[in-house]
Amino acid sequence: MLEPTSRSGATMNVIGDDKSTPSQPCPTVRERCSAIPERWLQNVLERGLIMIDGIPVTDLDTRTLPGSEITIGG
Repeated sequence: MLEPTSRSGATMNVIGDDKSTPSQPCPTVRERCSAIPERWLQNVLERGLIMIDGIPVTDLDTRTLPGSEITIGG
C-alpha cells in the first residue's frame, strides 16, 4: 500500500502488508514497491532516495522485515 506523505507526491511511504511467514523469505524492496514503475524506482535508488526505516538502500533486492517502512523521496 502506498501512503503519500506530502501533497506534492515527492515523498511516499510504502507501508508493509507483506504477510510473510517464518517459512517464507521476507519480501524485497522491489517486491514491496511493485506498484511503482521499475524505471522510476531505479532512478530514485541511483539518487540514494530509498530508505528502510531510515537506513539508505543500495539494492532493490534488499530483504525487508515485516512492519518495516520503506521511504522514497524525490
